[in-house]
Amino acid sequence: MHRHRIADLVVESNIPLPEAPSAAGQKPECTFRCTPVQSFVPVGIDSFHNWIDLKGEPCAWFFREQTGYRIRFRDMADFLVSADADEIHCFPLPEVPLETIRHLLLDQVLPLVLSRRGRITLHASAIATPAGVFAFVGKSGQGKSTLVAHFAQNNYSILCDDGMVLRERAGETLVVPSYPGIRLWQDSLSALFDADTPTTAVAHYSEKRRLPLDRTASSDPVALGRIYILSSREEWSAKDEAGPIAIERLSARETMIELARYSYVLDPTDHQDLQRIFHQLVPLAEGIPCYRLFIPYDFSRLAEVCESVMA
Repeated sequence: MHRHRIADLVVESNIPLPEAPSAAGQKPECTFRCTPVQSFVPVGIDSFHNWIDLKGEPCAWFFREQTGYRIRFRDMADFLVSADADEIHCFPLPEVPLETIRHLLLDQVLPLVLSRRGRITLHASAIATPAGVFAFVGKSGQGKSTLVAHFAQNNYSILCDDGMVLRERAGETLVVPSYPGIRLWQDSLSALFDADTPTTAVAHYSEKRRLPLDRTASSDPVALGRIYILSSREEWSAKDEAGPIAIERLSARETMIELARYSYVLDPTDHQDLQRIFHQLVPLAEGIPCYRLFIPYDFSRLAEVCESVMA
């Protein structure tokens, strides 16, 4: 058996998770078991929730089961998550490679598990700066990973990539560093890194590549300083695309709406869990400065974006 730390959760797994730091000797809080199957078991025709991919097609379906939840990833695997999120069982189809199973676990399922276990978990990438942690929140494809990768080239440390876990301590909001890696599309890799930069496959169905980060970096939580909500392409297009980088302060109400929109939630129909998440987000929205950041989708202006943020 293997034990790994993902954010502040120690997971015991029957397969190695080389992307995640070892937690050998630590008591596991969650178990993961992977058991390949020849075919999927039948499920009810009605899922209570689903995810849509970048092409606008359903890619994952959520079902309730007697002991918890089943998440079915299209043509790849079922993940069974216990009601209290302390057990995860994966049933992949035989042709699905291990790196895909690890990606689905680390980048899709575990953020939901962390949320279910009481952590604030956001679709956000984050960097550590002298002014505290800067978090960049947004949907897939809006440039979070590319932006923090550029910051990393200027000697800022990446704390997480698209799965930010927050913890409250003594009235302060802290970011818990996740596993050391970042996922980038090929155009971002080509624009930011040399052609011989070592990368690994993220999943067999994705052209993204995983760029390993420094495993010696501290895993201690760091105070959150600011939140930036990344603009959509449509919002940026409504601006002067050749003009200066725009950064607009959001009100606490606007911040609350955005944080709720980008929170990981295992069961969006569980009103008790939604109420818990709402009460966790209120002090965050009221206490942390939040801005909308209008990013030009132009690699040549990345340095300008980073300079504007730091200024």
